[in-house]
Amino acid sequence: MQESGKVVQARLSGEEREKLLRKAEESGLSQAEFCRREGLPATTFYGWRKKLRGRGGEFIELERRQLKVGVGSTLELKLPNGAELKFSW
Repeated sequence: MQESGKVVQARLSGEEREKLLRKAEESGLSQAEFCRREGLPATTFYGWRKKLRGRGGEFIELERRQLKVGVGSTLELKLPNGAELKFSW
């Protein structure tokens, strides 16, 4: 989300984050200068970049849902990169 060249402080989608990171790379500016010009906190930018690199190049959007579970339940999460997370309680 942008307003006159500045990032509006709102939650950006994964796609919007990726676009902003690409724009930074293509700008030729230092990351700090890019963040300053876009009105984006550098710590936020670095966090996005770290997460993006750690997941093989893309953000994954998840939908939050309320689950009713009891003792002995297991929740499995399978990611596109083949990683699996299992939670049991």
